[in-house]
Amino acid sequence: MLPEKRVARLVQQADTSLTTDPLRSRNLLTDALAISPYDPDLWQQRAIAHVKLGYPDLAIGDAYRALLLVQELLEAHEESEFGFIGLVAWRGRRAQPKDTFATGDADEVSNEVEETEGDYESIPEITEVEDKDLKQTDVFARRLICSSLLEIGCLLDAWEQADTSLKVYPEDEELRKIYQESDEKVKQGREKGVSDFQLREGEVARVIYPWNTFEPDRTSDETVGHLNTFVTKASSGNFEVKVTELPMLVPDAKEEGKVITKTSRQLGVYATKDLPKDTQVFSERSILTVNNRLFDPLCDCCNGPLDPLNTFSCDNCDDVMFCSTTCKDEATEKYHPSLCGIDIDFLFKSAHTRHSVANDASATASSSTPTKALYSLLLLRTLAMALTQDVNPLEILPVKYLYGSSPPPPPPQKPPTLPFTFPDNILSVFHILTRLEVDPFKVSLHTFDIWHTLTIHSKILGTASARHNPTSGQPEVAALHLCYSLVNHDCEPCLMWECQSEMKFRTLREVKEGEEVRDCYTDPRIESWKKRREWLMGSLGGGCRCGRCVRESEADP
Repeated sequence: MLPEKRVARLVQQADTSLTTDPLRSRNLLTDALAISPYDPDLWQQRAIAHVKLGYPDLAIGDAYRALLLVQELLEAHEESEFGFIGLVAWRGRRAQPKDTFATGDADEVSNEVEETEGDYESIPEITEVEDKDLKQTDVFARRLICSSLLEIGCLLDAWEQADTSLKVYPEDEELRKIYQESDEKVKQGREKGVSDFQLREGEVARVIYPWNTFEPDRTSDETVGHLNTFVTKASSGNFEVKVTELPMLVPDAKEEGKVITKTSRQLGVYATKDLPKDTQVFSERSILTVNNRLFDPLCDCCNGPLDPLNTFSCDNCDDVMFCSTTCKDEATEKYHPSLCGIDIDFLFKSAHTRHSVANDASATASSSTPTKALYSLLLLRTLAMALTQDVNPLEILPVKYLYGSSPPPPPPQKPPTLPFTFPDNILSVFHILTRLEVDPFKVSLHTFDIWHTLTIHSKILGTASARHNPTSGQPEVAALHLCYSLVNHDCEPCLMWECQSEMKFRTLREVKEGEEVRDCYTDPRIESWKKRREWLMGSLGGGCRCGRCVRESEADP
């Protein structure tokens, strides 16, 4: 069967399923995109399915790709990168009469992409009707981006995108309504003293997407046994992983009464023997480490200090230095070939500077704080590891076993606690993919789709450690460690961590055999329980309910 006919059949079945079964519709459109990744209508339709499913963040990513592809198709005769193939596929699908694909099962369709042969002169110019239809897709995509940003709470992003879109389509009433609503909310926020940074940042739900087959059953005997092989080695037998029950957390303190007795089945780390005070009990190495130091650089692989008289550089570029041949060899094997010679200054700059929002694929990580820029660098390292090792990024260790979210309830019942901005989660990710020379439409669909990067983002936010510069107080190093991430939080910790080239734990007091060990995910010296809860909201996904916070909140509501 011709690819355009296969795609047309999938699209028809997706349309039929959209209202009654949006998940099936979404999956059918994903199959269609695997065959025809440069057709903007398919991205736009999948965006609508994501809206129906309650995933406005995914809808924004799809609609943004639709918007970019419309421009590519309109410039197909100017030798645009994706325009020629996209225009041929778009026309081929539209030319199919419905009665030629009204029967048959789309599940039997092959999902292999077939390349289109030809040249720019061999296809007719875009007609007036085609131009109108493409611009209709464009305006639909802009509406969806703006409305979804508004729904998420990215008020300033929604306002800026609506303002930009109205300059292109000044007569569009839906865009004007979104602009007016976002404009009013931005003004109200500024009158209350809300910063532009806060007005730009929204929140989305932490979820395990129904089609995510990479997420392990974290509390199964098999997973716990596998994790214990790592924990036993890192702790020299001092600790073991067990299944535990943690308090259910909610972002709104007013809702705590409804979940006060509810718990969540999670993992915890327990002492296997009595451990004396002030003893190093744990050491773990990771290559998923990044830093943004402009001066006195660290080892690119482990973030350990460099000896000026004994450093090792890449054989093919002068961009990075290593502290040992071990680090150099491991970097060469696991991630550096995908980054060798690639300019990633835009992420380093965003770690030190806050930029204005851009509206194109070359945008920098604009709304970033230094911490969020480090998280973008961690995402970059994760994707580079996946490319170099030729595996899905969600299968990379330690990413596979990091906690990102719990299983259902479904999205509408899941409170939004995961920070989201258009520049950080859409524009910057698109820029990272293009710098890695990854086709953001074709190749990214099954390995670097928007749900992959948002899942990784959720895992990074909840489990990454960050080391601060003692002079400036700004974070300069971030890392992901599997065993470290399994230690749960408490504002009265019994462990303290420090990370140079390795993550190390030291006991703050005597620890008894069988006791669950806890670390503090923020500075335990912060006296205000309200301030601690505010700082912890992003990593915990809700208000902290440790013993200290409960006591202090009851004594001083």
